[in-house]
Amino acid sequence: MKYISNLHTHTIYCDGSDTVEENIKYAIDKNFISLGFSGHSHFYKDDTSMSEENTIKYLENIKKAKDIYKDKIQVYLGIEGDYYSNLNKEIDKEMGLDYRIGSVHYIDDNKTLHFPIDMSKETFNETIKHFGNIKEVIFRYYDNVIKMIENQKPDIIGHLDLIRKYNLNKEYFTEEEDWYIKKLDEVIDVIEKNGCIVEINTKLMNKNNLNAHYPNKMTITKLLEKNIPIIINSDAHKASNIDHFYSDAINELKKLGAKSVKMLIDNEFKNIDINEL
Repeated sequence: MKYISNLHTHTIYCDGSDTVEENIKYAIDKNFISLGFSGHSHFYKDDTSMSEENTIKYLENIKKAKDIYKDKIQVYLGIEGDYYSNLNKEIDKEMGLDYRIGSVHYIDDNKTLHFPIDMSKETFNETIKHFGNIKEVIFRYYDNVIKMIENQKPDIIGHLDLIRKYNLNKEYFTEEEDWYIKKLDEVIDVIEKNGCIVEINTKLMNKNNLNAHYPNKMTITKLLEKNIPIIINSDAHKASNIDHFYSDAINELKKLGAKSVKMLIDNEFKNIDINEL
């Protein structure tokens, strides 16, 4: 494999289990061309996010690692900016980021209360109970994705349809329903207009369900039809997962007609022919 890269990597500074150095050494051993880090941005409600103190340590650690390992691998400094962290391009510059992944993990009830989407199935059920039905939860989730794209301008959209996390067996809704597709199309139009890259997140992929990636095949097909750029990320929370189902994801994308994927190489998001992966 000529090219392998991952830009969605978590460390001990948030909810990851390994250090920056442990992730880099694993990537070098696997012949990665580049590795990007994306600690969860500080958000007061989220215990998995970086504290303000850890954010400073995180930024310093990766900036040093860039120089230390520059002859062996390209290291990039990113962040996974939750919608409610309210990050923007100016803040990106202040932190010295190379890129930002924009993600929605919560919705609100037009007050000050935030309800988690992916914390656990139990909390997801509580969120649905609060809002009355799954349809309202989904609309609020995708409305947050739209506002995040338009107002915060992330480089990459993280796990676009995270709202599906507990719906892999169609327990909550059918993803082929007209109302769902219509809302999804609205989001995709906004992505296209704003020139974002969409992440193909392999975190949930497994041998028994190769379709358990974010977004699903239907959505990926829609993205490809509009020539929206895609990137493969593993959303790794430990070093041994930074190449999680990477080859399988490539094979799935080829079947769907993908011709290229984006990679951050030489400080630039480049189109890489999928047949070179």
